[in-house]
Amino acid sequence: MLLAVTSALRHPSSIRPDTKYVAIVVRAEHALAVSHRARAARAWARNELACAAAELRAAARHAEQAVAWLGEEPDARLGAHAARTLSGEELCHGLAALADALAEIGRRLGGAPN
Repeated sequence: MLLAVTSALRHPSSIRPDTKYVAIVVRAEHALAVSHRARAARAWARNELACAAAELRAAARHAEQAVAWLGEEPDARLGAHAARTLSGEELCHGLAALADALAEIGRRLGGAPN
């Protein structure tokens, strides 16, 4: 099965959006986004804003990939929050926005943990 997923990743246009391979990729991207968001929150709590911003950018990138694999346009606000160097307040808003986006992706996946 891993070989089939790898092949699908190399040629994403060759698979239909409703295949199990897309679901596997979306779940993986979602899990990575959740992990990076948690790291961002921990860094923010330690007042390590540069680290938190980098983790937030990684989380947003994986969330955007998950949405793209679902065949939708990513919310531009996710990338906007993560693209610039963030102050503490902006970072807090970015973490909240990303949490909402990840919850929505989780719902679309049938209740994946976030």
